[in-house]
Amino acid sequence: MRRNLFILALLASAFVGCKTDPAPPTIDDAKVIWNNLNTRSGLKDKLELVEMKKTDGQMTEANGVKVPIT
Repeated sequence: MRRNLFILALLASAFVGCKTDPAPPTIDDAKVIWNNLNTRSGLKDKLELVEMKKTDGQMTEANGVKVPIT
């Protein structure tokens, strides 16, 4: 009985420990989120997304404000 419990615990820990990381979000994912937020805020017809670029988190400073590198 104790051996079966040990094997069960070992198998359970193997499955829990083998989780894979999800894929990073894409530009399309970001556009969907942006459109969803605009719809919820009531600004759907008032704002338009012109351009979206991936910056890999790199920032620069312009006019004393940190902005993403384009």
